[in-house]
Amino acid sequence: MSRLIILSNRCEPYANSSDDMLFHTLSEISRKYNALWFGWNGNISVSKRKQPYRQVKSEGGEKVSWDLSPGEYDNFYQGYIHKVLWPVFHNRPDLAEYKREYFISWKSYSRDVGNKVIPFLKNNDVIWVHDYHLLPVARIIREEHVENKIGFFFAPAFSTR
Repeated sequence: MSRLIILSNRCEPYANSSDDMLFHTLSEISRKYNALWFGWNGNISVSKRKQPYRQVKSEGGEKVSWDLSPGEYDNFYQGYIHKVLWPVFHNRPDLAEYKREYFISWKSYSRDVGNKVIPFLKNNDVIWVHDYHLLPVARIIREEHVENKIGFFFAPAFSTR
């Protein structure tokens, strides 16, 4: 039987948030399908170095999470995700702020996520890449000759104007 492998921007709720719908929804799916869920844990490391991941088993699922380095937080998360992709995918390209270091960090982070996931994969696993944060990860995984089924969930915003 195949496992569900979820790759999302994060796999822990926002601090002090009981109404985090992304976390609640993916948690329910993870429990239902006994998934292996990969993502950022919400912490920013004090070190500039890449941090190792943490693997935590719980009832109905397992999480593999990691801290972001200060550079990843500034350039990948606050930079490329919030200042480029969010405005573009929410019909506000006029708000996008393009910086080379944002894009380089996004590509590097995506490669790191792909490299974290690959050693965990089994032949029949089904991989779910959730949303635009990790858009290039499926291609990165394919480049390593992984032949598992991969799905991508994307929910763009549409303007009614």
